[in-house]
Amino acid sequence: WFVDSLAPGGTGQTWATAFNNLDSALAISAATDDVFVMAGSGQVYTPSAPTGFAIPAGVDLFGGFTSVAQVTIAARPRSGTTGLLTTLSDLAGSGAFHVVDFTLGGPGTSVLDGFVVRGGHANGGGLDDVGGGILIAPPVGSTRTLRLVELQVHNNQAVVGGGLFGTEAKVFLHRVHFNEN
Repeated sequence: WFVDSLAPGGTGQTWATAFNNLDSALAISAATDDVFVMAGSGQVYTPSAPTGFAIPAGVDLFGGFTSVAQVTIAARPRSGTTGLLTTLSDLAGSGAFHVVDFTLGGPGTSVLDGFVVRGGHANGGGLDDVGGGILIAPPVGSTRTLRLVELQVHNNQAVVGGGLFGTEAKVFLHRVHFNEN
């Protein structure tokens, strides 16, 4: 699936027909689906639900795309000196308890790669008190495996785990920076 906040909105099957909000892509995503998210000036994605972007088990999200000509993960622009993505897609909580919510479905492996995760405010009681930036809490007895790659997680608040809270999860972090959570 393809998402571009500046697109007119469509079926999400190509950059030319991209969804203009991430919630639309996630609503129809299923295990083994990839969701590609455009990055760039003025491109900020905010969840429509107070619980944040709900990522189904087995769905992978990739940000950092800066051109409709980029249709593979490897095509995203990288710095020649560090190898890091040059631009990250921006996920902003805007009052949501969590920016990214990995509580849907049972066991599965998911990837979150190439994003800024900011502005979550977990203060709603129960699970909505934890994981302001990223919440990982699948149903009891089902373990989620997550690969978090090239993320900047900052300015999130919670009673516990402002940037990240996980239970029933295996989490692998690579080039993830946590600041002011």
